[in-house]
Amino acid sequence: MKLRMRGNSVRLRLQMSEIEQLLQIGKVTESVQFLHGQKLIYSVLLDDLAKTVGASFDEDEILIRVPINTGKNWCETDQIGIKHNQVLDEHNVLKILLEKDFKCVTRREGESDMFPNPKEGHS
Repeated sequence: MKLRMRGNSVRLRLQMSEIEQLLQIGKVTESVQFLHGQKLIYSVLLDDLAKTVGASFDEDEILIRVPINTGKNWCETDQIGIKHNQVLDEHNVLKILLEKDFKCVTRREGESDMFPNPKEGHS
C-alpha cells in the first residue's frame, strides 16, 4: 500500500492482494520504521459503523474508515477510487483518496501485484 500526503490530502493506493485482504479480513495495514523504534502506521478499515469515509490519527496510526458497502463495491467492481472530503472545521478540509494501484504504462519490475493499467493498449 502506497501512502502519499500533501497539504491537507491523504492518498492511499492498494495493490490487488491488499484489496483481497481488505475483503477477507476487513483491514489492511502498512508501516514505515524510523529511528528509536518509532513507526508510522497507516491502515484502511471496512467499518460497519461508518456512515462516510473518514480519517483519524491516533497513537502513530493514520486510519481511514470506509463504510462496508462503499468499500466492498469498490473492491469488487471496476471502480478505480473512493474520494471524500472530510470537513475538519469551518476553514479546513482533509481530502481523502483511495485508489487501486495500476501498473505503469511503461513496464517496470515489481508490478506483478498491480492492477492492469486502464490506458494500456490505448494510443
